[in-house]
Amino acid sequence: QGKQAVLMSVISGDAVTLVQEMEDKEVIEECMKVLRELFKEQDVPEPLGFFVTRWSADLWSQMSYSFVKTGGSGEAYDILAEDVQGKLFFAGEV
Repeated sequence: QGKQAVLMSVISGDAVTLVQEMEDKEVIEECMKVLRELFKEQDVPEPLGFFVTRWSADLWSQMSYSFVKTGGSGEAYDILAEDVQGKLFFAGEV
């Protein structure tokens, strides 16, 4: 009771194309529908706020994100955090 949480979802595969054509409110409505289907026995309240990213429309990111391969270690993120010849720096999850 009284606790707040943040819920994040990554949409991938064929759903990306569908979501690209939806308004933010429609995306949230669809996500809430899926969430309520997953947790049928529980009351899933409406979100207090939301933010929908549009990475595919961003010239610089194009829907990219970092990940550690299966069998990899957290050291991969340390390597990603290093600059490239003092000229290229990666920001975001690292």
